[in-house]
Amino acid sequence: GLEKVRHEITTLDGSTAPSFGEQKGELWIYARLKNGSQGAKSYSFITRGIDTLETLIFNGNDHLVKRQVQVGHINHSTREFISPYLVSSFEILQVSSVQLLINPQNVSYKLSLYPFDIVARGDLNKYLAKTQLFRSLFLGAMLLLFLFGFTMFLVFRTNLYLYYSICVVLSLIMM
Repeated sequence: GLEKVRHEITTLDGSTAPSFGEQKGELWIYARLKNGSQGAKSYSFITRGIDTLETLIFNGNDHLVKRQVQVGHINHSTREFISPYLVSSFEILQVSSVQLLINPQNVSYKLSLYPFDIVARGDLNKYLAKTQLFRSLFLGAMLLLFLFGFTMFLVFRTNLYLYYSICVVLSLIMM
């Protein structure tokens, strides 16, 4: 199975406590991953909500194996998986390790870094289906809240319900 040997978040100047709002250099996420099994394993790094994702994968001898740059503002249908997630796949050979360097660039929302995960390549479709299910349930619940608030506004003509409906719509836009 996959074993996380070491991971950290660091900047190019070496500081390990980046300030997302005032960051002058690039932010890199570092992980050293080891495959202890006898067969090669495929994994995917997955995240959403960022503008650009640059992934560098080095083998155990510090040789660059793969460099991949993905831009978040491209059509979802041209991605590896049709979803709002950015996916970077990589393979770890049998009984070996890789170093994963990830540079998330978030130009639009400098103060945020969305969560990310590393999942086995075979489990990626299940992972995406589960997250899409929860996202769909959330959107459905928010739609019901909007309809309830707007209906209450139409029935009682109280501005409070209109403000409530606008708040729900704005929350959906920010998602």
